[in-house]
Amino acid sequence: MRPGVKSLESDSDAQRVDMQVVVTRGMNDTAQAALGAADYILVHRDKIVMIMFPRPAGRTVLITAEADFPPEKVRDLLGVVDRYYQSNPAVSKD
Repeated sequence: MRPGVKSLESDSDAQRVDMQVVVTRGMNDTAQAALGAADYILVHRDKIVMIMFPRPAGRTVLITAEADFPPEKVRDLLGVVDRYYQSNPAVSKD
């Protein structure tokens, strides 16, 4: 969480969000063999947008944004995440 920004969720709700990320990642991994790899997974809620970027070694980068975040900018975020992983190979290791 950014300094000075109040979370919209309680600690128990934050755990539920974490569980949603884990479940979504598992569903993505299961579907990957039949459908191919996902570049990102977008979840739009009334108050926020969650963007999940599946990464190697079972990792997921989660970015949250305001609900009015334009979906067409997700590809730009994907580029940022990809460049970070390319310039920091240690984060991709088990």
